[in-house]
Amino acid sequence: MRKFPSALCKLQLLDDLARIRSVDRHNFLEFLLRFPDMCYDALRIGDRLDMPSVSPNLIAIAGMGGSGVGGEVLSDLLANELEIPVINIHDYALPACVRQDSLVFAVSYSGDTEETISSFADAVERGCFVVGISSGGCLEKLCKRLGRLHAKLPAGIPPRAAFPYLFLTLLRALEKAGLVDKRAELDEAIPALEDARDSLRPEIPMERNEAKRIASKIFGKIPFVYGFGPYQGAAIRLKNQLEENAKTVAKCQVLPELNHNEVVGWERFEFGSHVALIFLRDSEEESSPIRARIEATKELLAGKVGCVEEMRGRGRFRLTRLLTCIYLGDFVSYYLSILREVEPTLTESITRLKERLRAVDVIGGTLRRLGLA
Repeated sequence: MRKFPSALCKLQLLDDLARIRSVDRHNFLEFLLRFPDMCYDALRIGDRLDMPSVSPNLIAIAGMGGSGVGGEVLSDLLANELEIPVINIHDYALPACVRQDSLVFAVSYSGDTEETISSFADAVERGCFVVGISSGGCLEKLCKRLGRLHAKLPAGIPPRAAFPYLFLTLLRALEKAGLVDKRAELDEAIPALEDARDSLRPEIPMERNEAKRIASKIFGKIPFVYGFGPYQGAAIRLKNQLEENAKTVAKCQVLPELNHNEVVGWERFEFGSHVALIFLRDSEEESSPIRARIEATKELLAGKVGCVEEMRGRGRFRLTRLLTCIYLGDFVSYYLSILREVEPTLTESITRLKERLRAVDVIGGTLRRLGLA
């Protein structure tokens, strides 16, 4: 059986820069540290997109995994602002509500995600206004051949590390379409991310580094991430980052829904001591009922789980608080990968799955469907 390091060794591991580099062989840390810079670059890419003013009946965002979570965060951000729905598609087909007067974004960092390519074809066949976002691949080629708008992202980044591009390019496109205006919020958000980077980087020791502290607390446990309202997408993001970077099973759920089902599951759950609860908090966004539910849930489960942690973003605007909370979570997942001594960049299971599914040739079938093969 594998033996985990003692608490003292864990602290030393996270403050040992040479040891961090030896685990992080593909230098995933570089992408984490570039997160604020990617935000600036993503806005420039969005500015170059020749996006006209539109008045759609809804906005649909098709994307999977790291390429799809930007849409989840965007829909949370705009839920109380836009009078039209923003829906996220994580499948091969668009729902029937997406029609000719809908605005559809097909988001695939590689440009070769088969589910997204299939949804793109659906949107084209229905006559939707379609925008592709990718670093190249089949999606870029389809956009060029079919005369659709395409935002070209820089290549060579793991999709989950390209979140600033996959989120802010979408946001800037909506600004150019005349649907939102987030300039003042962005002016606050990106400098706040730069400040967060300075406080979370590996050179900052455990006692002053919130991400290291949380990672050390949840180490050796199964993380359960609990969000609410505008933090549903952020909860999904943290779960995904913990799974892909730290190679640990994680799950997420949202309040108040979990108070109507999941909380009962804890009554006879024998392995609660192996679980770490992480609540995503925001004092500006929590209504009185939600705040009361969070505190009651913490109190109810405190003796049933291994630990209870909280994560909060900082800033005046919702956008700033969301992004700084997400950025903190990215660092937590990275430091957890170091504690678990697993390389954060590689995702071998996803690679093997793609190889197994290649024979189905979904993209080839989609090209034939569009008359392009």
